[in-house]
Amino acid sequence: MPFAVRDVSSQKQALALLAQVTRRATTNPAVVHLARQIVQDCPARDDECELQAIYNAVKHGDKRIKSLAKGVRYVSDPIDADFFISPQKLIAACQNGACSGDCDDQSALCAALAGAVGFRTGLRAWGPKGSKNYEHVYSCVGFGKLKPSDNPREWLGMDTTVDYANVGWDPPSGRWLTAIVI
Repeated sequence: MPFAVRDVSSQKQALALLAQVTRRATTNPAVVHLARQIVQDCPARDDECELQAIYNAVKHGDKRIKSLAKGVRYVSDPIDADFFISPQKLIAACQNGACSGDCDDQSALCAALAGAVGFRTGLRAWGPKGSKNYEHVYSCVGFGKLKPSDNPREWLGMDTTVDYANVGWDPPSGRWLTAIVI
């Protein structure tokens, strides 16, 4: 799987780049198809069901979908490197039996899947209080589709990499930076 190296000057610029990659993925046919497979059993216009189905498929797996049967396994990037795997490339990796990625990979996938079925999405970087750096990324979603909030602070967190998290969970304290995807 080929990759491109990009030099970025800040974590804010890196988050914006990840948001661009994610935005392009929301209309990718493979992403749209997978999103529709995931939400197929939800009643029409049931935003809560769709978000929960996407979250569960990425975090825990969906037996109906061979490539996501076990979900996306968390695996760290190499030391001294920060890779972003686009949602469409992560889907292809899952189809080829290597369904894994770190927080930014899973966040981009989750946001792209939600965006592909009509949600307004974002990516949120988190860092501990007092730190100048962000240490974690997760997706967030404007709920519901008809009237999502324009204020990203009111969006639902969709962190698939924290064991005890669920839809709507955000870290309890710290600092956040949100990049709107779509």
